[in-house]
Amino acid sequence: AQPKTAVLRCYDEAFIPDAREEEDVTICPRQRGSRGFTLVELLTAVAIIAVLAALLLPVFQSARRDAWRATCLSNQRQIGAALALYLEDFDETYPNYRFEPLGSQQAGDLEKRSWRRALSPYVRDRRVMACPANPDNRAPSYDPEYPISYAANVAFNPRDYPRLPVPRDTAGSGVFGLERSSGVKAASIVRPAECIAVVEVARVPDSAFIVDIARDGAPSAWAGRTVHRFSDCLFTGHPGGRTNFLFADGHVKALKPTATYREDASNYWYRDATPLGAEGRTTLAAAETGGVSP
Repeated sequence: AQPKTAVLRCYDEAFIPDAREEEDVTICPRQRGSRGFTLVELLTAVAIIAVLAALLLPVFQSARRDAWRATCLSNQRQIGAALALYLEDFDETYPNYRFEPLGSQQAGDLEKRSWRRALSPYVRDRRVMACPANPDNRAPSYDPEYPISYAANVAFNPRDYPRLPVPRDTAGSGVFGLERSSGVKAASIVRPAECIAVVEVARVPDSAFIVDIARDGAPSAWAGRTVHRFSDCLFTGHPGGRTNFLFADGHVKALKPTATYREDASNYWYRDATPLGAEGRTTLAAAETGGVSP
């Protein structure tokens, strides 16, 4: 009789074919790598991923908001540096918030030449004029070369300007004058470190923010939204409901709107540091509750 042939074959324990007489059959362990995941295992993995995403998403969102805020701060510091260079070249006089084109007084022409164009020779990248956190930063302002984001501080202290509108050659109480004014002298700012130059806005395409006008006539429709200028257009989308403000000395600070003045004391809007008018307080209180967030 011929000897049996030793043959090593691996079979699953659950299925062992009949061994032939001439073969020795060896049972190998189950090879688990050959099968797929069960439905329970897949559902468990999906549940774990969902829990991790829910835990990490707020962290990522917070990090993104912080990054946007840092970029916005950098943008405004660069705008401050550009203003400083402009002052050196123009006898320490700030640009008007808009300029009247020569030989033209057509409606809308004034806003097409804003203070941002005056600073363009000192700003290398036009993207500096857009805050990444602003939901309207891709929408053009009245000055179509620039998006909605930053606006000049134009103010009218009711003590000096009891009636509005004012003549177009008025310098006003803020840092930027009207289109026909001779401009605001830097020396006239009593406390440069406590006087706002540039503020963040949204919703409306204006190149100026006028704190002393809480309700500019009837609500106006813009981009499908009904808004009041200027109480509805302050951007308060940075952490803590704050707005980034560029001050006349070049520093930038994030503040809540109502933190920019003190009752019966100096405020950050008038260059002579006198108390803010009642209309201005109304504007800022409304902006703090109804401001724009990302």
